[in-house]
Amino acid sequence: SRVETVTSSRSAPTVTAVGGASALRCEPWRPWGCTRPGDGSWHHPGDRSFLPQMGSICSTTDTNDPAVQEVLLALETLRTEVRTSSPAALPIKPHDLRLPSGERGVSLAFLAAIGLFYERHGGVSLAMGDICKGEGEHVTVCALTLSTGLSLAESVAHVAERDGLLLARGAVSRARGFFSYSWTGTALVDMLAAIEDVVRPLEALSVGGGERHVWVDMFCASQNLLAGVYRSPSVTKESDPAGYLARKEDTDRIFDDALEAVSEVYFYCSPLVGEWDAPPHPFLSPQRDAKGAPAQPWVRRGAAAITRAWCLFELSVSAGEEVQAARRSEPRGLQGLRRDAEQR
Repeated sequence: SRVETVTSSRSAPTVTAVGGASALRCEPWRPWGCTRPGDGSWHHPGDRSFLPQMGSICSTTDTNDPAVQEVLLALETLRTEVRTSSPAALPIKPHDLRLPSGERGVSLAFLAAIGLFYERHGGVSLAMGDICKGEGEHVTVCALTLSTGLSLAESVAHVAERDGLLLARGAVSRARGFFSYSWTGTALVDMLAAIEDVVRPLEALSVGGGERHVWVDMFCASQNLLAGVYRSPSVTKESDPAGYLARKEDTDRIFDDALEAVSEVYFYCSPLVGEWDAPPHPFLSPQRDAKGAPAQPWVRRGAAAITRAWCLFELSVSAGEEVQAARRSEPRGLQGLRRDAEQR
């Protein structure tokens, strides 16, 4: 198995660590976050040069499924509207009329459509930061949502409601799982495979079946609001509080509300072992910065998500106190993960 499940004695979500064991077990046929092929060298996330051609990104999702095709149609509609209409001056819905954060979960059909969309237009192997606001014409998440100013999940739901795409609308619903990961070093292809690999078995085990919807920040938060696209120097918190709030994402509640809605957290632990270069950035502490800039490249080891403050916040909120772990992963990888956590 590729997962480690962590449960809390409180009514907190279940925490499932995903992604690392695949790398440890050296299975080069799966596009996970950091995979070691036969020659023993580490490949960057998204590098599929040593992989056989795969039929689809989400390998067990039927890409001809009507729900997948409707979401894909909604994505193509958003891409067309970006090219043929002016961007929204402000998000088309104020915060109080938007979907609540916990209702923006996306299904495996939604994620399969995302994979097909980026296979079609290029970029499926890009890191998540580039998927958000890279140079891809009309296909980055920021570009796709310029006509609405909302999150991509809300934008798909908006198009689905307007155009009568009932299955696409159903692909956005109350989240049961929350995917915690680092944009740095995580390629879209790896993220999609990781989510499917943990969600598909959970869906199969559910009493009475039923699909799970997953909260992923890239798709469930407005990336244009977070990027400050609508900010104006003349609209300040002091001079126009309402106008100021309309131009920023509701960061006071968006993550808390999502975590309160879910019962499962999927923590992306890839790579469990191996080294990677941290992105260049200064130290946040003036005292530490005065001692000199970080080494370039700054080599880090272990799961990238553990180095991100937001991921640690998400994990701590979900895990609660008196955590008990049921190990279902390769011991060497878990020992390395715990050792890295203790060192940090």
